[in-house]
Amino acid sequence: MHITNPIRMSHMPAYAIADVEWHDETQHAKEAENFFQILEKYGGEFLVASNDVKVFEGRWKPRTLIIIKFPDMKALQAWYDSKEYAPLLAMRLKYADSNAVAVETKE
Repeated sequence: MHITNPIRMSHMPAYAIADVEWHDETQHAKEAENFFQILEKYGGEFLVASNDVKVFEGRWKPRTLIIIKFPDMKALQAWYDSKEYAPLLAMRLKYADSNAVAVETKE
């Protein structure tokens, strides 16, 4: 019988992955002013922001691919739902086209 360690299960890293295309660089600069400070508060680690993306399959054409690592899905969700991030999220939704997903992984 295999027993899963509940402590290990609750601390699986989670990744926020987004494809973003800003239409207003002034608003993008405003969003970036506080983004990293808020991200760090929730344990987020900015891993990738690149428009140099190689597509191997399918029709997906990411504009700027962003990958952010969090300690776990709970931390990721807390960041995304936080009052601090809410105005930045609203700004991005208004001035950019984006798709975003979150995934929890095993390490």
